[in-house]
Amino acid sequence: MHLLGTQTKTIKTYGKKSNERVILVNKLRSPLTPKNLNKNRNEKHEKLKVSVYPSPTRDRNRPPTPFNDTKENSPLVVPEIDHRIEFLSREIQEIQLDKSESSLKPQYKNDIYQSNNTHDDIEASMKKISKIESSLYNNKVYESEIMELLTICEQTRVYSFQEFLGLDGMKNVIKIGEASFSEVFAGYAPKFTSVKKKCVFKIIPFGRGPEVLVNGDEQCSIKDITQEVKITRELGGRTGLDPLLRVGFLQLYSVGICRGKYPTELLDEWNRWDTEFNSENDRPDYFDAKQLFVIFVVEHGGISLEDFKLKNWEQAWSLLTQVGWALAQAEQHRDLHWGNITIKPTKNKVVTYELPSAEINVQVPTYGIRAFIIDYTLSRMQRGDEIIHVDILDEGYFTAQGDYQFEIYRMMREETKGNWKSFCPKTNVFWLHYLADKLLTSKKLPKPRKTNEQYQYFDAIGRFKKRALHKGGYKSAIDAMKNDDFWQI
Repeated sequence: MHLLGTQTKTIKTYGKKSNERVILVNKLRSPLTPKNLNKNRNEKHEKLKVSVYPSPTRDRNRPPTPFNDTKENSPLVVPEIDHRIEFLSREIQEIQLDKSESSLKPQYKNDIYQSNNTHDDIEASMKKISKIESSLYNNKVYESEIMELLTICEQTRVYSFQEFLGLDGMKNVIKIGEASFSEVFAGYAPKFTSVKKKCVFKIIPFGRGPEVLVNGDEQCSIKDITQEVKITRELGGRTGLDPLLRVGFLQLYSVGICRGKYPTELLDEWNRWDTEFNSENDRPDYFDAKQLFVIFVVEHGGISLEDFKLKNWEQAWSLLTQVGWALAQAEQHRDLHWGNITIKPTKNKVVTYELPSAEINVQVPTYGIRAFIIDYTLSRMQRGDEIIHVDILDEGYFTAQGDYQFEIYRMMREETKGNWKSFCPKTNVFWLHYLADKLLTSKKLPKPRKTNEQYQYFDAIGRFKKRALHKGGYKSAIDAMKNDDFWQI
């Protein structure tokens, strides 16, 4: 199977403001250039903060969905849809035209139709009918998309926050990060784990389009959420990829579709984060009871590479090697900036990567850290005959300046020729080149002397960066890992 890149609409950083970088983007408003909203949600800033948060992944060993589908007080699947369709149907009936009458005057009690010009009457009525029929169609599509998403999440209906997370899951949560479209909390979810294990809750509002904005942007569509759920379940879920191919991806414990007002427990923690770090998001209490959310319950992935302090060049080399082999296992991520790589300490001396189809079994020294790839918003994946992908159409990805990350998006568009459905594994090599550049220039590790034992690791990263794209470079991540000796120290 092949996985292609991830999308991060507007991106923010875990941690303190001192770790964030400021990029001039000429008032650019795109998923890559988050809005810097003030507390009144009115002031706009021309200097926007672009940072990245470690969005965790999910689990493969969670038990079957432990919900009671018979609770009478549970919200039903999009209950307002049926009423809307019924109302629109009545309107269509009221606008029926009596074509047997020469006047062809619509039977509709509305002043806009009280015209002596029969042609205008007919035209106005037909436009009204067309608009209503379009609304009916859109609502049916909406309902169909919701049902598909619920099926993927193994749900028969939409849950409330409390139903999905449970009372224990709502207690003692702490906010650990945010992005332009989501809030990220850490806590415990005993409903989904066999032991008391710390998890991450990534909460994304979706499905309301421009009706209810999220920090000034249109909400994620149902299709976008469906694609991210599919890929996350495949990479981290209990029924997804062979465990041998999930080494570099976090476990998905559960994913659920919920509706309702934002819980008080989460809002209180949002307030604490805002006081300490000055949140760039709007306080999520403005969402009404109709708002839909997707909640990913995933393994705690540690700290993003952007914020993690590497101790030495051994760790930097191990990180690049681990990410390279993880990409080789699941080709194409498409958004592997340093906020979508998380790191946590480990006591294991080595980590093993296997690709049975290529007869590959390698052991990589960890030097005390494990690296994971997260956030599959822009990724492409082929599962059987199904190709899951996102058409990256927002020009903001390709016009932003200030970081090598944005040049990679332009390189990807040239490589794919704008056909984002196609399989172009070389895009992973672009991101490995980007990662090598970040390790060499942005992690503030001192350059070692040639006589220092750390020099061989520093030199290996530098040599890989020179070769990765030179004279066409490597064709894919697996090509790079098999044929470049940088990791064979």
